Amino acid sequence: MTTSFKNDDEITEIIRGSETILDKNTQDLKTINTKLDICSDHLSVYGYAMFDPVWKGLYNTYARGVTIRLLTEITKDNIDHCKKLCSIAEVRHIDNIKGNFGIGDESDYRATPKIDSINFAPKELIKSTVKTFVEQQQLFFDMLWEKSISAEQRIKEIEYGIKREFIETINDPVKVKTIALDLLSNAKKEILIIFSDSHLINIEANRELIEILQKKQEDKNVTIKMIFSSDTKTEILDLINVKGKSKDKRGWSHSTTGLEFQKMQPKMNTGVSIFVIDGEYSLSIESNPKSSLGEFNLFGLSSYSNSQSTVMSYISIFQLIWMQNSLHLQLRQANKKLKLYNKIQKEFIDTAAHELRSPITPIISLASMLSPNREVQNQEEYNSLVEIIVRNAERLNSLAKDLLDVTKIESHSMNLKSEVFDIVNLVKDIIEGHTTSLKFDTIKNIQIVFTSNGLEKLNVKGDRTRIIQVFENLLDNAIRFSDEFIQTRQEILRREKSMIQIIIDKSTTHDNSSAHLLTCIKDNGPGIDSATMPKLFKKFTTQDPNGNGLGLYISKGIVEAHGGKIWAKNNPNKDGASFFFTLPMYIK
Repeated sequence: MTTSFKNDDEITEIIRGSETILDKNTQDLKTINTKLDICSDHLSVYGYAMFDPVWKGLYNTYARGVTIRLLTEITKDNIDHCKKLCSIAEVRHIDNIKGNFGIGDESDYRATPKIDSINFAPKELIKSTVKTFVEQQQLFFDMLWEKSISAEQRIKEIEYGIKREFIETINDPVKVKTIALDLLSNAKKEILIIFSDSHLINIEANRELIEILQKKQEDKNVTIKMIFSSDTKTEILDLINVKGKSKDKRGWSHSTTGLEFQKMQPKMNTGVSIFVIDGEYSLSIESNPKSSLGEFNLFGLSSYSNSQSTVMSYISIFQLIWMQNSLHLQLRQANKKLKLYNKIQKEFIDTAAHELRSPITPIISLASMLSPNREVQNQEEYNSLVEIIVRNAERLNSLAKDLLDVTKIESHSMNLKSEVFDIVNLVKDIIEGHTTSLKFDTIKNIQIVFTSNGLEKLNVKGDRTRIIQVFENLLDNAIRFSDEFIQTRQEILRREKSMIQIIIDKSTTHDNSSAHLLTCIKDNGPGIDSATMPKLFKKFTTQDPNGNGLGLYISKGIVEAHGGKIWAKNNPNKDGASFFFTLPMYIK
């Protein structure tokens, strides 16, 4: 049955009956001269490829030189049929195409309803040659054709599991927000966000975004990195602080998940916020400057993509901003350190100048008293002046050496000689030298006791001279403060001996992976006052008015250069202080 509508040479027909439709289509294929465009759903493709009369009609049309374009949805179920059709037509894929229509020579349009199965033949056909209507449908087909992808690409996606890349421009704020929340909710590994405008998260409608981020923060598998504009950071933290969770000082709940954020430098703020999820999806959102805080359309033009090149570009932008922020922070910290260093250097120079002036002043004044133009009353006075000059010259020489050592430590240029030596014998030699000098001192009443816990030999590899310097500094301090303590109480303790203990022992790490030497030098002097303890090993720190405050600093530098540690503590019951240091032992 056929119903026709005619207008001059233009005609529109409705043809009914499956056999009639088949005969009409196969006959009309013979009249097409140059071009045939077909749009078909995924089920109708089966009829073109497998129903013999239709296939023969299409094949003969192709053989006559007619260009055939077929637009359909290629699926894993119809892929073989589509491959067959590729031999006679240019086939392209578009998702979710519905209905079936064709246009011959851009002048003859026909369409059938959507079918529900491959075995169901259409029972109605609309055929029209009305020019305006055909042109409209041809334009519609061409638009779909431009949005489609090649059959070759779609077949590869199906057969090899390749994910199709896309770039979508969106101007619908509702859709943009839905995509953003969906991406964040489904993140599995990494979330990178640049918040360039506080409008994006400033209103109640977007609390969902913050809530999702809070949940993802608790996911141990997801790393979150965010870059904020200066105003956005405050807005985000204000929103997060509304939640009744345990917060750190930044407003985020404590979590084992890596969460980092940085502040964007103003010149880097482009007004575009960027989301990159799992290195696979990107969403860039322009803020809408015309929207008020109460409006929902605060999202401007947006771009959504899974294109690898696009996503990698956004990752590079994020990493560049992150790196620049890190470098900026490091530069600020370096400037602070430089200012502090300049201050310390000035204080060092001022203190060093003062320390140098102390021995130089008596040397100059006393030396002038020994000039030929002045007379010395007797030899005893002469010898006394020379002795003072020599003593201050030695003090000056010692200070110069200490200052040189300080310079080497701070510039990391202290060259250590490497040799293996027995620390037990070395300590015995040092003690012997001090014991001998103490015997001839009628004022000091000090005894040095050495204990090596039964160990007759302990080998250490390092600079022997520098290790001696450490022992000498610590032992000199112990003697000096023990002597001072005795003299302040000499009416009571004149006949008592002050004892200094040197204890050496061997120790190992908890896993027995390495052994080291532990040395303790213990005195029963006045101890270390609480104000001095925190800065004990810093330059020019001393409780001795006659000391330069460099010995402990230098000792620390030497011990650490050997891979050891040094520390001190007061003894119980206010009975002096103990200094400890470790050195790696030499084991063949």
